[in-house]
Formats: sequence, structure tokens, C-alpha cells
Amino acid sequence: MAASVRMPRLGANMEEGTVLRWRKSVGDSVAKGEPLLEVETDKVNAEVEAPRAGVLLSIEVAEGVTVPVGAPIATIGEAGEVAATPPAAAPAGTPAPPAPAPVPASTGSAAASAAPAERERLRVSPAARKLAAELGVDLAGGGGTGPLGRIVRADILRAHEHPPAPPSPAATLVRGSASRIRYVTAQRMLASLQGSAQLTLTMTADVTRADEVRRELTAALGESGPPVTMTAVVMKAVAQALAETPVMRQAWDDTGLHPVEGIHVGMAVAIDEGLVVPVMRDVDRQSLIAVSRWIRDVAQRARQGKLALDELQGGTFSVTNLGASGVEYFTPILNPPEPGILGLGRAERRPVVVGDEIAIRLVLPMSLTWDHRVVDGAPAAVFCSRIKELLESPLLLLASS
Repeated sequence: MAASVRMPRLGANMEEGTVLRWRKSVGDSVAKGEPLLEVETDKVNAEVEAPRAGVLLSIEVAEGVTVPVGAPIATIGEAGEVAATPPAAAPAGTPAPPAPAPVPASTGSAAASAAPAERERLRVSPAARKLAAELGVDLAGGGGTGPLGRIVRADILRAHEHPPAPPSPAATLVRGSASRIRYVTAQRMLASLQGSAQLTLTMTADVTRADEVRRELTAALGESGPPVTMTAVVMKAVAQALAETPVMRQAWDDTGLHPVEGIHVGMAVAIDEGLVVPVMRDVDRQSLIAVSRWIRDVAQRARQGKLALDELQGGTFSVTNLGASGVEYFTPILNPPEPGILGLGRAERRPVVVGDEIAIRLVLPMSLTWDHRVVDGAPAAVFCSRIKELLESPLLLLASS
């Protein structure tokens, strides 16, 4: 028996998804668990597997169309079986039409891009088809009020009188010049700056010994282990400093300050579509090697578009590194509702006064942005100083693993 495939919920906070690409065409055989399509959310692109084996009988949502979680997007059944025609899914964000549902008018809605096979399955009375042609109403939306969902004249008249709202500039931007990830990132970064009191302080850390330790660990692990990076060392230092600084484990909302559970540190990763921030849970309880292994894994999967949505949620603090681009100091933007983010610049060898002598040391520039609604300047400076101390005494990080 034919079964409907619906837009899956890929993460706890996912509300809608965009069909990026169908891996199968109508009439193709599919195996259970085989990649069926690619879906884009506001945070990640992901493959969706076929929930059952059979033949792809229909595709209900065209590529580039955004629909809510749970909306029917395809039908899988047995060879020769006829797919039932479900009501076409309205693009996410489209206002619900008055009941009974009218046929959407052709005013730029996503239904206008429906595949020809979908049009052929529509049940339309001859009089309704003629009237639709006269009034310019697109029949691709389906969902008439006649018997068995047949579209009748009354549906055409209602659609003509109540056309759907034109797509918003935001929707046009998502479909046109920017990916959904890029667009949502832009929205959230602007909202972050407008909705919080952000300040940035800078500091340097002598990471000469930390660099030696990470190199020794990498060599000791050999090919079987992950490379221990400076970012991994910093994430461990941040986690330990967070564990020692309760004031930094808070978040602000409309009702005031609230404690944040867990020490979950995000790491910004640049991908072609924009920026994603995968989150490692309980970093304070992880070893430096485990953090290094996680960094290698998520960086690779992020660039392949294989991160799960849940991996991008629930962070309590973030780290971002622009050192590879030659940047020294910058002003990172908070990832709400997190109270802080640490930006890393390019570590370089500089002459430094050590005791009564000048020595060449490896110096790491750091830029801490914090929410002044949550933390005042003095505690924020103490927090950043503690990160500096831990980086300059890296054995303390190994002891805390």
C-alpha cells in the first residue's frame, strides 16, 4: 500500500525545511534507508533516507520549495500502484487560507513550479478548468472542495478573490541570491547586535608551552590519533574557565538572568553556504584528545553537509578562529542566547620580556565578546585572564581531563 513521505523533523527546534534536490525520480525503485532527497534547514543541509522500500510514485514538493515539518513531500508504494493525491503543501510561512481551502492563484507562489506529473493527477471539472484559464488561476495547488477533492468553479472563484500574499523579500532572498543558511545567519547576527549589549576586550596569551604540549601529544598518538590543535587546547581552557566562573554560565531573556546548565562549547566552521557552529557537549569532562578528535570529525562533516541539526544547538559559549586568515584581533558577534564568544587571532612568534630577559615566544591574540547585560567588564576580564593562565600552564588542562 502506498505511503506518504513527510518533511522530517531533523532537530528539536526545526519547524520547516526546503527541498534542495531529489536523489530519485518518479518511477525509480528505492530501498529502505537509501538517500531519497536533500533538505536544507536554517542551520544545516541533510540527506533524508527513504522510510520504506518500493517505487517512488510521486513527488509532491518541487526543489526549492519550503514546507513545514510533517507536510507530505512524496509517495512510495508498489510498482503499478496509483498514488493518492494529497493536498499540495503550501510554502512555509504562507498564511492559512480560509476553509474550505481554495486553489492558490498564480501570483508567484511555489505551487506554480509544480512538476507536470502533479498537474496530470489533478481532478478538475471542465467548467473549472475553463474558468481558471480565463482568470489566470494556477491549478497546481490542488485540493478542491468537490467530491474526492475535485476542483470546481467555486474553488476557482474563491482563489481569484483571495490570492495568496506575494512572497516576502526575505523569501525571495533565500531562493535567489543567498542560501537559507546564509540568510538565517544574517538575520540572527543582526538580531544579536540589536538585542544585546555587546562589548569586546582583547588580551594575549603566551602559548609557547601549550604549542609544545600539543605537538608532543600529536607525535605520541601517531597516525592512529587526531592532530591536537591549538583550537582544541583553547576549547579545554574555555571549558575549565567556565566551570570556575558561574557568572559566565548565565543567559538573559525578557524575564531576566537564568543559569545555563552544562558546559557545551561551540566551534565556528566556515562552509560554502555560510557559517555553522557545531557544539561539543560537556567539554569540561572531555580529554584534550577527545576534543581534538571531535574537532576533526565535525569540521569534515560540516563541509560535507552531514551534520545533524541537534549538533548545532544547545551551546553555552562559542569559539571562533580567524588566525588562518592572518587576523590578529576582531570583534566576534554573540551567538544568542550564549553570553560570550572567544575569537582567536593568528599565533605568531614575538619578542617578549621574560623576567629580566627578552625571549622569542609564541603569542596568541584573543578577543572576548560578552553580553554586558549578563556580565560586567571586571568579571569578564577575570574570566579571560583565567583562560590566559590556563593556556600558559597547559598541564593544568591535562590534569582536568
